[in-house]
Amino acid sequence: MRAKFPGSIRQIGKQLQKARFTADSGEGFVVDRIRDEYVEARYFERIAFQQSVSDPFGNTFVVERLDFRAVDFTLTKSFPELELRNGPSGFEGVYEWIAQSIWVLNGARAAQCQTEQMDLGYRARTCYEDIQFRAAVTSGIELQKGTKARIAVTGPADIRTGLAELVPNHPFELETVEIDFPFGKSSHKVVLTSDSGLRYSAKTPEEVISAIRAAFESTGATKK
Repeated sequence: MRAKFPGSIRQIGKQLQKARFTADSGEGFVVDRIRDEYVEARYFERIAFQQSVSDPFGNTFVVERLDFRAVDFTLTKSFPELELRNGPSGFEGVYEWIAQSIWVLNGARAAQCQTEQMDLGYRARTCYEDIQFRAAVTSGIELQKGTKARIAVTGPADIRTGLAELVPNHPFELETVEIDFPFGKSSHKVVLTSDSGLRYSAKTPEEVISAIRAAFESTGATKK
């Protein structure tokens, strides 16, 4: 996400340390690393809930459960200023946690980057000419008044032509796009989502991820 922070990165890191996670607070931050250029930290929230279970005789028991929700993130002064890793689905919930805890300095703001995935893929091709679009999930396809469709398209080769032929006269929204990036003697699958999310394996080369970050920066429009 794009974000704007007053003060230096080290000042932000110190504020996060003041809002650290404790057994009493039930939520807060664990700061892993503070540098002049970035802060790496984790946000934790303790969640207590009850779960009902039944035995074979129909007796119901209520069990107390405890869970910890965690989000890893990095803050920097350059794009992407706020990068969430392995966060929960949905942007609004994550933003609420951040708004309540991390924005302890007056004037801090964050915004999601809304990116058209196909356009992002084209921008990434400036570094990787041979990338292939292998799958896509589209929604909002209006077949007739009040009737809309959601379609998943996959293929062994690039699916853009087939997708265009499938919905030539219908506007649609892209939810996810799967792209194959060739690198060296192998290729790497990357999934882009409409909420500016990026999914990739731990073996994906940093050069590929850097190319996608650059494409996000050049194509993303801001949604506050």
